[in-house]
Amino acid sequence: MARTGGFPGRLTVALAVMALAAAAWGSDLPTVEPGMPKAAPPASQIVKLDADLAPQAPKSLPPITQIVKLEPANGETEVSPATKELKVTFDRPMMSGSAFVGDKPFFPKTTDKPYYADLFTCALPVSLEPGRTYELQIGADRSTTFRSRRGVAIKPVLWRFRTSGTPIDHHDGLSVEEFKERAVKAWSQLEYEIEHHYAFSDVRHIDWIGSIRSGRKKAAHAEDTREWIAAAVEALRDTRDPQVYFTYRGEIRRVAIRRAEANWNDYAEGDRLPEMDGVNSTFAFTRTADGVGYVTVDDLDETRESDFEDLPGMMSGLWDTKALVLDLRRVSNASEDLAARLAGWFTRERRLYALESERDFMTKGGWKSARKCWLEPAGNLMYYPRRVLVLTGPRLTSGGELLVMMLKACPNVAVVGAATAGFPARPKGVKLANGVTLYLPTTKCTLPDGTCVSMRGVVPDVFLDPGKAAYENDDPVCETAILLARRSAGVVKIDDRQLLAAATTRRRTPVLSAWWQAYPLDPSESRESYGTPAEQDTFFLGSRSTSLSHPRGG
Repeated sequence: MARTGGFPGRLTVALAVMALAAAAWGSDLPTVEPGMPKAAPPASQIVKLDADLAPQAPKSLPPITQIVKLEPANGETEVSPATKELKVTFDRPMMSGSAFVGDKPFFPKTTDKPYYADLFTCALPVSLEPGRTYELQIGADRSTTFRSRRGVAIKPVLWRFRTSGTPIDHHDGLSVEEFKERAVKAWSQLEYEIEHHYAFSDVRHIDWIGSIRSGRKKAAHAEDTREWIAAAVEALRDTRDPQVYFTYRGEIRRVAIRRAEANWNDYAEGDRLPEMDGVNSTFAFTRTADGVGYVTVDDLDETRESDFEDLPGMMSGLWDTKALVLDLRRVSNASEDLAARLAGWFTRERRLYALESERDFMTKGGWKSARKCWLEPAGNLMYYPRRVLVLTGPRLTSGGELLVMMLKACPNVAVVGAATAGFPARPKGVKLANGVTLYLPTTKCTLPDGTCVSMRGVVPDVFLDPGKAAYENDDPVCETAILLARRSAGVVKIDDRQLLAAATTRRRTPVLSAWWQAYPLDPSESRESYGTPAEQDTFFLGSRSTSLSHPRGG
């Protein structure tokens, strides 16, 4: 009875809703026959959900997404340290992505991931300290940034504020007078190290005395050690050297941050090669149907030492290949010892691969005698005797660059790709009077022929730098290396002119060949004398070269 009695009430409500809909739609109300799908109301009569959930956006919006409100406000100096969230409000509905960027000493400590409180406002959960200055950037100059729902990115904005209250003691238990005394002494040490031991103090042609002295006053009046570090970083900013940095209480503050674009495409590489056999977290390999081996290498830091136990087995599995491609483009860092263990597989003799000179103002000329760096062979039964093509790129730095230099000294090896980062030497740490440790490179590194690698990078024998767009749907470095490997193995017959056409016409990729003789040019002629800028971008051959069919060295 209860169910029956309730039905007329629900019918009445349904009829009332239909009557209201008819009044709203008028003559456009569709007729619904039994079994017919229900028609949607006209698009002009649909109210968008976004407008109901958030404040109404203005009808005419600027072409770039704007920030309309910051909580706390930019430049505010009395922010409560009890604030638990930093909020950014935009002028239009946003996508779910976010990007807050900054260095650790001034970037607030986060307690959770950013989230959107509504369609317009992004919140960053934080834990603030009293009496601290905070600094962070909203947005980034890359794909992972704030974007509106129509894909319009914001222009990065620097956000600074200071919390109220007494700062937490960062003076290591010293009085203010003792702290300032040590800060001044530490600054004098900084000046001395830069002037007398920094390897590249004369590279940028910078007025070091003026730059460092300009920050001395800020350092002397710093309220805590972090502000002292900020003054030092500002004074050294023109070095643009990511190997100059400071450490304090587990925090790192670099003078410069280097962001290099990746010169590979994992998907395109996977389409071109057979399925990789992942040996471990460091090595993976495969081989093409015509007998070309392909090995990819990940980082080679000290934690990967156990992975080298699988190296002999992997190399024995590639022993009968006709040529080998060794892909190092993903190696951002490497232990020098592990690098030598890998490179030793490609030489039977002890080989000189680098010269290192340490800066010393007391020595005539300002440099100590160069130290010779040698590569030892891995062993009699651990040697790959055929052609090897090593793939490089701008992500390679520090020990990774030393690995490339080792391989470049080996016979049968050619380097293909883009130049490395140019920071092969490991920075040296110096403890300053205020407890801060300064790290800076004190040595310069050259190839055995005197070619400087520091601040320049290892230039490949076959230089390929087609630009970021070329890697969106393809991997021209991988493609060219496989073509070279097939040619050197005799799998395909292709002359130098065809090779240049394959590497340039389709990808418009500049090729600098220092490995074989293609079209010898007069060394006195310059690049500018060859055609129009568009033609120069198609290809350029270097004048110093040897024969492709004869490997360099022994």
